Amino acid sequence: MISSYPYFVFNSGTEIPADYYSPLLSRTSKSVAIAEGGFSSRDVGPVKGTPEDQVAYLNAIHAQLGPRLAFWVNTLLNDFNLDSYAEQMKKEGRNPQDVLSLGAFAYTGLRNFDGSPRPALEVWDEMRNR
Repeated sequence: MISSYPYFVFNSGTEIPADYYSPLLSRTSKSVAIAEGGFSSRDVGPVKGTPEDQVAYLNAIHAQLGPRLAFWVNTLLNDFNLDSYAEQMKKEGRNPQDVLSLGAFAYTGLRNFDGSPRPALEVWDEMRNR
């Protein structure tokens, strides 16, 4: 079982090497799992991401681990609404700047925070239905 957020290492989903995940398969004969992971769909500070990068990330995992995946969890279905979180933190007397720590993960959803789908959701659904 692993967690995977390669956007902290690679500036684009297309930069994920073709053998980035596959070494896991040589370490065990058992199924593997991604307990959590994702790729940001937009730039957040020094982290880069686009909706196309999310698709490339999904394709990299599926191509390298697909047949051996026991399960795979994308961290978020919907993105966080960071403004809403900051407002709630302020109401609770907490520093709204604390929401910045969520920012690195806020855009890993397969849908925008309003529920509208990104291209990665269609890819995810196709992979699930194979």
